Amino acid sequence: MLELARLNSVFIRKEISKADAITYFTDKNDSYKLDLLERLEDGNISFYGKISDITDLKEQEMKVKVFEERFKFALEASTSGVWDWDLLNNRMYRSANYGLVFGYNITENNMYPESWMTNLHADDRSRVLANVYQKINDPECNLWEEEYRYYRSDGE
Repeated sequence: MLELARLNSVFIRKEISKADAITYFTDKNDSYKLDLLERLEDGNISFYGKISDITDLKEQEMKVKVFEERFKFALEASTSGVWDWDLLNNRMYRSANYGLVFGYNITENNMYPESWMTNLHADDRSRVLANVYQKINDPECNLWEEEYRYYRSDGE
């Protein structure tokens, strides 16, 4: 999307008088720029700017927002316990239904992958972890699917 914005950009230069700049920044209560202007000699001041058409960017942002709202609604309407692992921050997001399905309170303490790993069934843990780490380290992979048993808060 950044590339699109760059393609639809125009650089402009505008010259205004020092007096007009002082009037403008006085109206904006921008004392920092007024101090800078006071130190300049009288004459014209050049401003450089960039004008970009961000229509496509805003449309994409709106589509993402609508998708996120629909996904949230679908999660709330389902009985699935959904989780997502933010690999960059090493944190896990869990849907509200995750707590209902497995009996865990969603707290700061269980937002880390170690909590998820601990609750994997002992007979499945090594297989699941080997598979998930293989997928994490595969640059071609964008999806991980696995069936495994997971302990509920009551130990079942």
